[in-house]
Amino acid sequence: MTDILDGSTHMWSGSSINNIQLDRDLDDCTVGDTIGIMLSDTDTLVFYYNGDKLSVSINLKDLHVRNTDHLYGVVDIYGRCREVSICERGFTEKRPSIGDFELMTQPGSITENRDDIMQQTRMILLVLKEIAVIDIYGACHLVQKFLLLPTIVLNDQLKHIFGDHLASHGTAEVFKYMLDELQNREQTQTDWDATRVIHVACGYYSDASMKFCRHIGQSGILKDMLDDLQRYQTSYMDHENFHTLIASEIIVLHNCSKAADNKHIYDEQDTVNRIIPFTTAEDVNLAATALLTLSYIVQPGDLSYLDASQSVVCFLLQRLQNSLDDPRLRSDGFTTLELVVGLGNLAQHDNNKISITTKGAVPLLLNIMERELPLEQECAINTLGTLSKLESNRKNILKAPGVIPQLSKLTEHHNAAINAAANRALLLLTKATSTEVKKPVNSSPHGCDYRALCKRFKESIGLSDAYFEEAYNMCYCNNCHIVRGDELYYLRGEPPKYYGLPIGWCRFALKVPARASALQVFRKWHVAFHGTVLGAVAPILECGDLCLPGDEVMGGKKLGEREGHFNEDFKPEYFDTKQVFLSPSIRYAGCGAYAGPSQFKDSVTRKTYEARVAFQVCINPDSYKVHPQTIGAESEIDSKFNNQELEWFTKQRGCLIIYGLLVNLQ
Repeated sequence: MTDILDGSTHMWSGSSINNIQLDRDLDDCTVGDTIGIMLSDTDTLVFYYNGDKLSVSINLKDLHVRNTDHLYGVVDIYGRCREVSICERGFTEKRPSIGDFELMTQPGSITENRDDIMQQTRMILLVLKEIAVIDIYGACHLVQKFLLLPTIVLNDQLKHIFGDHLASHGTAEVFKYMLDELQNREQTQTDWDATRVIHVACGYYSDASMKFCRHIGQSGILKDMLDDLQRYQTSYMDHENFHTLIASEIIVLHNCSKAADNKHIYDEQDTVNRIIPFTTAEDVNLAATALLTLSYIVQPGDLSYLDASQSVVCFLLQRLQNSLDDPRLRSDGFTTLELVVGLGNLAQHDNNKISITTKGAVPLLLNIMERELPLEQECAINTLGTLSKLESNRKNILKAPGVIPQLSKLTEHHNAAINAAANRALLLLTKATSTEVKKPVNSSPHGCDYRALCKRFKESIGLSDAYFEEAYNMCYCNNCHIVRGDELYYLRGEPPKYYGLPIGWCRFALKVPARASALQVFRKWHVAFHGTVLGAVAPILECGDLCLPGDEVMGGKKLGEREGHFNEDFKPEYFDTKQVFLSPSIRYAGCGAYAGPSQFKDSVTRKTYEARVAFQVCINPDSYKVHPQTIGAESEIDSKFNNQELEWFTKQRGCLIIYGLLVNLQ
């Protein structure tokens, strides 16, 4: 007996079945089209064309086929057919053994070619959505074989692309449906193992793709996982399945805690109190991951929750050492960067500052500082600076061979972020107390030289003093930053979201309209930055708002996209250029693509400086969308923000309030 698809006809053993016609004519197939046939767990043949389920399906029992275990797929290839795959049948009502769900460890024939991987993934996802409804175990098998197996041969960059691809095709929503179905079953061992497959897939891709992290949050999976933490917090050690469930969920919660758009979910679900019981777990791996998760979401006033045991600190430092010994800079799923940032976060607690230092962190941080890994170097320096805020630690760090010479060397580094971080760390280390750093005086010749220089530049522009509110001016040079004891990043808004202080810039505060107070923007709105060119400063202040390309401003000038930016004639198909673009990071908003440089010759120092300008704004949390960076950066721009969430954009008017003109001189 043979089943044949011929043109638009479906035939069984050479005869047309009840005159059933396919709703697609397969003779019209061309390059890139995909045909699929699936035998479901109800012994029904289901047909797919380019991932779309065709209206025809055949129940083999109606054709008197009694034993479908003896059905085989045979393919007759001719014409333009490029590739054929015969996949294992999905799981039937006869439930598989635990071994059937064990994760595969051999890459087999999975290709490393990016285009092939994307094409295959798209096909699998389209089929997965259909299978999940009728065969949950078959769907889990597909996840295991086609979504987990490829990660073995993917490097971090391809894994990132893979994760974005999964997010774009709604994979998180499919996973949510599958997890709900498994939760509603009998909770046999097979159900537990299938659940683990989905959790591992969530962990793999949330580790690489911030877009996938956001989609996991939007799907409701995070909320369910947090409910599990509360449900099993007193019993997870009594049952292996409970422990495995919690361990896999903590990993996903850790990865997703780094996505800014998920922060409101963690706050609403009282995540801190749900995770705290696991920070003292006997399983030190679980305890360490729980603490690292807390370090991303805990509020500044709740740092006491970050108190780590000696065993956890030693575990994290050993993991950091292992990552440095690994060519991929990874250890047990954690990257060197994640571990350095995590230790820096934990070092906000004074007890951790002591234990992290005394247990051997300084040589490891020095090792990283000596490598040409810009983001890792910067974060290692920042962590060292955080450890140096405790006087007893400063003495120990100063005794460590090589630290001061390496920091001094890095103050001359071509990377501005590394240069600034090294200077900050040296200021902290070489002063017995922060009060010994020369304290800036507001606009005084004997105060901050950089602030005075920036003020002379601002005055050279010829802007009216009526725009400014001098009492709120702020210099963010390293010296002033250390004196104030500021952090590098702060939370603002409802829901709260991080923004980075504009280190290396000087802010000249602007008067704000009455609606700023009426709308409580300094408490409820988010903070962002908008880089621009010097010639746009006066028109923006005259208008009182950031304008969209195409707007006509005072004097009749029509605004357009800057040269080098996307415009209506040159842009991706989906991209809308008629928007205002901002960022929570001045490193992005203040780069040359946005804050184009100009020349300034100072009359006092008689030196010529490269000047950049930007605006600091409050933006309504409900008015903008988040997008990946669009300047072609090949490495991370800001250690706090993933490149996938660096660009904010809005078309709404009235959703912004400008409250500061920022100046940077180099």
